[in-house]
This record gives sequence, structure tokens and C-alpha cells, in this order.
Amino acid sequence: MEGSGVTISYTIGQIAVQSYGEGSTNISEGVQQPYEIQTIGIDNYPGITLSAMVYPNPTTSNLQLAISNEEFEGEVKVFDTNGKYLFSRKIKGSATEIPMSDLAAGTYFVNVLKGTQVLKSFKVVKMAQ
Repeated sequence: MEGSGVTISYTIGQIAVQSYGEGSTNISEGVQQPYEIQTIGIDNYPGITLSAMVYPNPTTSNLQLAISNEEFEGEVKVFDTNGKYLFSRKIKGSATEIPMSDLAAGTYFVNVLKGTQVLKSFKVVKMAQ
């Protein structure tokens, strides 16, 4: 937009903040924190119905894994972006806490397994505390 010697432009999804000011007019633009939620993978096991989600994402401490089937028994495995196995937790019931507070800030993959079958995979962003 242009007019009266002023030009304004913007983009959507930037993660930087810039401030401009002249006289009594100040403009700040940008998004301060990236926000990303993704479920990745293909449903290779259509006979198994599982509705699962992890929250909060991004997180600074622990994640909660919520599963709609209270009788589901499986396992959660956490990996870094290089595919290095970090730890696992047994899933019992509809809510499982996944400790993330000891991990460095970064991106991790949380896999939900039944036996050796990966049923769901979540990409989780761990923010600095």
C-alpha cells in the first residue's frame, strides 16, 4: 500500500519482528513465536482405529498424549530429528504424560506404537524454558 510518502508491505508467517517509527507513528510487524502442529505418516493399519493427540505443542516441559480408546495399551517412543532413540513410556489408559523438560530445545518425533507397529507419529517442537 502506498500513499502520502508511506509504503507498507507485509508477509504472513515470518518469525522476526521489526519496528518502524516516525514521529508519533510506530508500526511493529511480524510473528514472535512459530507455531506448528503436524501429524505425519500414512495409515498402514486400517484395521486399527486410534484417535490420538499430543499437547501442548510447542512445549517447554511435559507433553500429554490423549487417546480416545481407554483400553489401548501400547508404547510411546521419542526420537530426535537424526532418528536417535531417546526414551519410551508405556501407554495405559487415555492419558499419558511424556517428560520433555530434560531435553534441549529442538524438534522431536513422538511415535505411538502397538507392538512393533507405528500407529501415529507426531512432530513436536520443544522450546527453551
